[in-house]
Amino acid sequence: MRITLLAFLGVALLVILHMRRLWLISMVLLPVGCGTLWAAGFFALYGFKLNFMTICILPMLLATSSDYGIYIVHRFTFHGRSDMQDAMRVTGLGVILSALTTLEGFGTLALSVNRGIASVGLISLVGISACLLAALFTLPATLQIWSAQHHNGEHG
Repeated sequence: MRITLLAFLGVALLVILHMRRLWLISMVLLPVGCGTLWAAGFFALYGFKLNFMTICILPMLLATSSDYGIYIVHRFTFHGRSDMQDAMRVTGLGVILSALTTLEGFGTLALSVNRGIASVGLISLVGISACLLAALFTLPATLQIWSAQHHNGEHG
């Protein structure tokens, strides 16, 4: 658990250094937070227990899944705050392809006859999928709402 916490702090520090504004930092980390909670809920619902192998994969999931938020937030904010549809059209496909290649690589481990390795594959499939869904749906909706409120606040 210490390694997972250290990995999260490392990811958060890199995001803080790059984004520098609290709302941007929170937007980048939103898919990781939502996806992690959704995955934890899924595993709790189905009685899945963490083991040594699955705990070791958590830092990789945190680091890999934080990329999705970085790509989308960066495109949306640092390229002229274009509309969300434009940001997702350009960046969304890259995020999806990135997640699919990661899912393919780690997800095949779920087919292993070794239960420890199979559990790594399963937690990777569920965790990355949950973070991807949060990046594709929760993050754009949140950015769109924030942008509309910010725009109305400036001109209203």
